Amino acid sequence: MKNNRRFISRLDLIILFAAIALSVMLGLVFSGVFSEKETVSAVIYHGGSVYRRINLTGHKDDRIKIEGHEVLLEIKNHRIAFADTLCPDRICERTGFIGTPGQTAVCAPNRVAVIVISDKHNPDKDGEVDVIAT
Repeated sequence: MKNNRRFISRLDLIILFAAIALSVMLGLVFSGVFSEKETVSAVIYHGGSVYRRINLTGHKDDRIKIEGHEVLLEIKNHRIAFADTLCPDRICERTGFIGTPGQTAVCAPNRVAVIVISDKHNPDKDGEVDVIAT
């Protein structure tokens, strides 16, 4: 006697492919593929006040020198980094490139800070408090 039983029926295959298609679609939706692109900017602070604001999303590779200090910032591939500074430790240079909203790089001896923000989450516009000090 032959055993004509199949391990997987057509209905099982249809359900399997539907589950795979649904999980791929949900993955794409939650990964942001279908959402509008956010504009990412870098805000450069010097001495506690805004020195310059640069749109990283559409900006070409560039180098920015901060007047009055030996600080050179480099923009490459929509990210920004301290390229050359005359500070003792050069910790700011070792931070590397930053480009994700919320990332910061600071050169304390030169009093220069770079904060990456986006149009979707901008602490200046939201009025939210980032840090609470007591």
